[in-house]
Amino acid sequence: MLRVKNPHYDKDLFNQLRAFILKIKKKDIMQRLTVHLENQKTIDTREPAKVIKKSTSKSAYERGIEQGEKDKASASIAKDKKSTSKGRFKTYTTITVRDLRSKKDIEDTLSDLRSKYTIAICKDSKRSNWKAGEEMFHIANQK
Repeated sequence: MLRVKNPHYDKDLFNQLRAFILKIKKKDIMQRLTVHLENQKTIDTREPAKVIKKSTSKSAYERGIEQGEKDKASASIAKDKKSTSKGRFKTYTTITVRDLRSKKDIEDTLSDLRSKYTIAICKDSKRSNWKAGEEMFHIANQK
């Protein structure tokens, strides 16, 4: 802390220094915006990648036999691994945007998200940070 001999004369200097230090600290703080969404589609996390295959010189009969063998093999593996199919379909209900520097950046990002998605509205405020009827988004400082 800055020690001042006579606080009546140097109070302005102290306040200017304090304001300058706070201004510097605020510039370095990055913030993140977390938005809760409604009406999101369920996504298949194990959906096979779409591959465009080149035409082969095999006949349709040979390709059918190979495909049947692959299907039998995958069916027997799927029976053995029923427990691993848990969590295959997921619904992503939050979006987090990081490295936002100012309030203007946050407001612009929030307006973009409002135009693309439906932001969730708090229905029950007993166990949440929001009041009933408020949009569910949160702004926090990044570490």
